[in-house]
Amino acid sequence: MKERSKHSTIRNTSLKVFSTLEFIEENKDISQKNYLINIIKNERTLLNEKEKQISKSLNNCEKILTEDEIEFMNCKIKDINDYKKQEQVILELFFKIKAYNGVNGEK
Repeated sequence: MKERSKHSTIRNTSLKVFSTLEFIEENKDISQKNYLINIIKNERTLLNEKEKQISKSLNNCEKILTEDEIEFMNCKIKDINDYKKQEQVILELFFKIKAYNGVNGEK
């Protein structure tokens, strides 16, 4: 019985005729909520755009960092190779000098 009367009350309020003031108030509330929803949507759109810009900047920075890392490693490899070449030249000179001194009888 209570359940039945509860449903009939809901039905009656939904079919209730609003006065002009109630109608205006209801529409005002709906308009304000819609306005706030639009503001929130706009803010979300701006946030999405900023997020895209930040993501793009990060990707560019990561790309530049990777390129710099590769360039640095290439420079290190070149330095190591140059060092090895210099070391080889010094050893060759050392052996030539040693051989020259051995031929001339110097110790």
